[in-house]
Amino acid sequence: MLGVRWVAGITGGRTGLVLVLAVLLAGAVIGARMLVGLLAYRLGGSAWALTRGRVTVTAGAFVLGGVAVPLVFAGMVPVLPPVVFAVLGAVGATVVVAVQGGILAQVYLLSRSGGAVVPDGDRLSGAARSKRYSGVDGSSGAARSSEPIAGPLDEGQAADGSADLADVDARLAALSGPPAGLLPWAGAAAAVLGLLAPAVAAAVNPFHVPAVRSHGDTTSSVAAVAWPAGGHPVIATWTGARFCDDDVCDRYTDQNGGPTVVDENGAAGIGTDGTTVVSGGRDDGGPFIHYARCTRDGCPEAWVPVRASAREAFDWPDLGAAVAPDRAVWFVLAHPGEKAYRITFLRCPAGNCEKPRRYEAGTVERLAGDDLYPAVPRVRLSVGVDGRPLATIRTGSALVSLSCDSQGCGSRGAASFISTAVSAWASPVTLRGPAVSYEPGQVRVGERPLDVPGSRLSPRSGAVVAAGSTVYVTAAEETARPGLHVTVGEQPGPESADVYWRQVLWRCDEVRCTRQALDDFGHVAGHEAMAVAADGRILIVRQDRILLVSASPST
Repeated sequence: MLGVRWVAGITGGRTGLVLVLAVLLAGAVIGARMLVGLLAYRLGGSAWALTRGRVTVTAGAFVLGGVAVPLVFAGMVPVLPPVVFAVLGAVGATVVVAVQGGILAQVYLLSRSGGAVVPDGDRLSGAARSKRYSGVDGSSGAARSSEPIAGPLDEGQAADGSADLADVDARLAALSGPPAGLLPWAGAAAAVLGLLAPAVAAAVNPFHVPAVRSHGDTTSSVAAVAWPAGGHPVIATWTGARFCDDDVCDRYTDQNGGPTVVDENGAAGIGTDGTTVVSGGRDDGGPFIHYARCTRDGCPEAWVPVRASAREAFDWPDLGAAVAPDRAVWFVLAHPGEKAYRITFLRCPAGNCEKPRRYEAGTVERLAGDDLYPAVPRVRLSVGVDGRPLATIRTGSALVSLSCDSQGCGSRGAASFISTAVSAWASPVTLRGPAVSYEPGQVRVGERPLDVPGSRLSPRSGAVVAAGSTVYVTAAEETARPGLHVTVGEQPGPESADVYWRQVLWRCDEVRCTRQALDDFGHVAGHEAMAVAADGRILIVRQDRILLVSASPST
């Protein structure tokens, strides 16, 4: 390793990489030659004569079988499912060991063709040699000779340094015992069971350890995700919706045609039956909200005026959208003022929105520090099973919730607070409930902080969901690049495509958060979307992959 560090420090770029690879290859060949020489010496041959002049077919073959083949299997880890890789790894390990044994037997026990061999008269006969190494009477049960096993060109050794096969057979016979009967078969069966046990345990999962299934048929434009009760997940995209036909969402119906929801320029919501609304932002619709109500049959578009009258001054508001159980579409508008946000709810009945219902909900004070949260959404909107909307407005570091009831709109809950490092937040489930926020290293449930164990967490990553008494958090943390690799030059920064990340899931109760590593990936980590099913299963949607995590036994 000191040699590698010294060579890497000489130069960088491709030249440094070539030099580093050359040093690693030379070290591997020298190490393999030393190992081969040691084995040959213990079997009665010369430590170096066997590899002299044929390093490629001896040490090179050993490196190929012992290093190159395992690296190929290691490179298949990100491609194959875990269970398949476990089975192939078990079989591959057996094959590698067998091939290595064959290479040793072929190269180090057979004499080199055309080599000078000790004359027959100078060799002991097989029987005499057997007695020499087995005992005085030739029986395996007699006392063994204590003569050294190897020496400089001992009897029975070829002049080229190769071990004589008859001599080796005699030495092995001296170590053998009586016929073992079924013992070898039992040993073979134990070896096979030992190799296959991990694969079987992974497939059966007898202890119900949370398992992860994933696939790469995802969407790079996820805006929201939900898991309707009794159904399959639904993913809201920037221009429509994906209706999953199974829980891992590798089969689905895709519908597009709505306005573009990019970052926080627009809003998306998913109803309890999977009906999805996507709405455009300030650059799409003018003084109208351009939205689409998406089902499996399509995404018909519509427009609803932001202002109640053309006489009102127009300033594009921050927007939230949701779908009620009766398929009515709700919007909440936070009109920015100098000192406060004016809050308005809009309700569009199912079918059309020619005459939307408007509900004024008062104002929310505009606190200092609004500009410290440019990448954090200002407005969230949900609709409960009772059909009442619940809006949460971020103002400064506070999250203020408002709702509508039989007395009108404007009912308020207690404010929750977030820090300037917040990466994601979720509105409360009920008006009086706590909001949940996540920042690297910590999740906050109302005023109660909980530590999230992890290191080097990406500030651009993070999603949080509150489901019952459990809070689920997922984010990406920086990790080492998988497999054998060499880094030449400076370490890449967190925004570099050369940084590798590990997706992590935390399940938090009232006291602590438990951690589960999910998978590794090699691109710049961005925000994920996450949904939790009623039975505790979790769907995480990334730009490169969709992950389905089974429920924890304690859920």
